[in-house]
Amino acid sequence: MNLDKKMNKKYKIFCSQRGTYFADGEKFDTLHEVRDQLISYHSIDNDEDSLNSQNLADIVDGFEWEVHDLKGNVIDLKELELIK
Repeated sequence: MNLDKKMNKKYKIFCSQRGTYFADGEKFDTLHEVRDQLISYHSIDNDEDSLNSQNLADIVDGFEWEVHDLKGNVIDLKELELIK
């Protein structure tokens, strides 16, 4: 069973620079979806191969994002052993 299903969570992407949620608070079912969305978003002005080689925690840190649950709690991605 994948960790997202086990944790029964949905996620939102928070922009630390702007203090707002990505795409008006769009909800993502898995952390893999969050990673894919951030890669797609940043691939416009960054090397996609480089982005694909990074895990979600690296992408979030490098571009000043946070991943929140639906209650607004920050998800500590470094504690999770996934998402590449």
